[in-house]
Amino acid sequence: MSKLTKLILMIAASVIVVSLSIALIVTSSKKTTLSFVTNYDEVVESIKGKRGEELELPSLSRVGYNFLGWFLDKDLIEKANLDKFPKSDMKLYAGWELIHFEVIYELDGGINNNDNPNTITIIDEVTLNNPSKTGWTFVGWYDNKNLSGNKIEKINKGTSNNIKLYAAWTTDANIDYQAIWNEARQTWYIKVTVPGEDLDQDSIASIEMVKKAGQLLDAPVALTPDTDKVLWFGVADLDGYLNKKENGEYVYRVVRKDGSIYTFSFTYENEKVEGIVGYFAAYVDYDAVWNEARQTWYIKVTVPGEDLDQDSIASIEMVKKAGQLLDAPVVLTPDTDKVLW
Repeated sequence: MSKLTKLILMIAASVIVVSLSIALIVTSSKKTTLSFVTNYDEVVESIKGKRGEELELPSLSRVGYNFLGWFLDKDLIEKANLDKFPKSDMKLYAGWELIHFEVIYELDGGINNNDNPNTITIIDEVTLNNPSKTGWTFVGWYDNKNLSGNKIEKINKGTSNNIKLYAAWTTDANIDYQAIWNEARQTWYIKVTVPGEDLDQDSIASIEMVKKAGQLLDAPVALTPDTDKVLWFGVADLDGYLNKKENGEYVYRVVRKDGSIYTFSFTYENEKVEGIVGYFAAYVDYDAVWNEARQTWYIKVTVPGEDLDQDSIASIEMVKKAGQLLDAPVVLTPDTDKVLW
């Protein structure tokens, strides 16, 4: 090979080496662009970097969703596991998964409706259905155990948290219209019982009247639980007139010892009350009269509008003596006198 040929080859090789070096330099310094499709209303700016340069893909957050990462295709099939900038520009797509939030129902012994969901997502809107409980009427759902505030009729779209709902119940109480006299309180009472529930101080924390004779009260009237398992409903005073309570619906709110709450109601009708004996103020004539046959001085006691002779009354007995209730009434015998001697 001639010297000239060798020289030409050397020059050509040098040119090739220089060209490759320049190409490598140009290639390594070129930047690629990553653009992002978030698949919701947040915008993520594109980023640029040199090919092979270390890369940290942005992380996203979205209320009600879990971020699954970035994908190479809009169908979200192939995950983009990139830790370096690629050789060419790329578009990445965000993947999302709906979070399922728990719905807890506090039913107080009731049975939930099968159509009420146990979980919801942020895109769901749910109209709540009524549960059931034997012997009770469903009042509504509440978001607190005190059953206060507005009823919850539906779970709104956009809810992004776990939910606990409390069922409110009411039941009809039973009324025993046979009146019973309470000497200590000088009042006639009828008995009100709540099926399956006790109202004594060991069973309930509080009881209050919230509706009286069909009218909601501005402020509940608190009662004091005692040893009685029933509600004694005062209907008349000593005179026996049924003017102590008005006719209509009465509603009571009860808090059990465990903190659960219910209401009961009944409709009072005074014409159904039985067994009341009216107490009348008798007149005493202190002008004594001698009874020769019994060798006793008597004074006369008359009851206004009433006769006490054997043709008018079936029986008469003394139940209190000198201010003290007798263990057993003392029976008197009606005769022809219309007054008590």
